[in-house]
Amino acid sequence: MAGTMSFDGLDRTAEGIAEQLKTVGAACLPGVISEEWLAAARDGVATYLPMAPGDELEIQGAPATEHAFVRQFIDDPRVRSLMRAVAEHGYPRVAGQPDYIEPIIRVIVGDGTEADPLWFHYDRSVVTMVVPIIIPRGRPRFSGELILCPNRRRFRRWVVTNIVEKAIAQNDFYRRRFQKRLDFDRDTAVIPLQPGNAYLFSGYRTFHATFPCEREALRATLVVMFGAVHGRHPLLRAAQWLRHPFEAHRPESPVPQLTATAGE
Repeated sequence: MAGTMSFDGLDRTAEGIAEQLKTVGAACLPGVISEEWLAAARDGVATYLPMAPGDELEIQGAPATEHAFVRQFIDDPRVRSLMRAVAEHGYPRVAGQPDYIEPIIRVIVGDGTEADPLWFHYDRSVVTMVVPIIIPRGRPRFSGELILCPNRRRFRRWVVTNIVEKAIAQNDFYRRRFQKRLDFDRDTAVIPLQPGNAYLFSGYRTFHATFPCEREALRATLVVMFGAVHGRHPLLRAAQWLRHPFEAHRPESPVPQLTATAGE
C-alpha cells in the first residue's frame, strides 16, 4: 500500500503547530494524506454500509486496527513523530511516556435535522487529529463541519477533577444552555473539512462537536488521539458512561453514495 502521508519532515513543523494550537486552537496540514490511503479508507468504510439516515457508528481501539488502513496510519513513524512532538510541546509531562495512540473510525449518515443539542465534549488525549475520509457537500452547518471552542480548560492534575468536570459539561442540560449562549461567529472555530488534509487540536482542552449532515449524506473520518493526560487510570474506566453511546447499525436501507467528497 502506498504511503500514508505525501511528504517527509513533519516533525520539523511540530513547534509551529503546537504554537498554533495554543493561539488559534487548531492547525490544518493541507494535502498531506495520499490519495492511495484515502481510497483504501473509503473501501474500509464501505464494509459498514448500508446505514440508515440518523445512524452513527464508532469503531474504537483494537477493533479499528483490524482495518489495514488504520494500522498503516497509526504505525507510520511520521504520524507518531509529529503527534508526539506536538503533544510534548503542549503538555511536557507526556515526554518519556510510552505512546498512547487510539484510533476511532466514525461513520455518520445524516438525517437532515438540527442536533439538539450538539454533542460537545472533551477528549482524553493531549492532541487529537481528524483525518477526513468522506465529507458530504451541503449547506453551511449541514456538512459535518468541525466546531471548536478552543482551550476552554487547563490540563487537570487530578483525574477526579477531570471526571467531575466532564460529567458536568457533557450532559444535555449543560450543552443546551451552553449552545444557547454560544456565538458561533465569535466564540468558535468552525472548520469545513477537506479530504487530503489533516486537522489537529488539543482534544483535552477544547470543547468540540460537529455540525449535522443533510439527510442520507455520508460522513466518515478517522480520529486519532495521542498522549494520555491521566494515563490508564482505573477511574477512567469507571467513568465510561460519560461517553456518547455510538452503536453499530447495519439496517436494510439504500447504500449512501461514496461519490461525495472523500474526507471528514
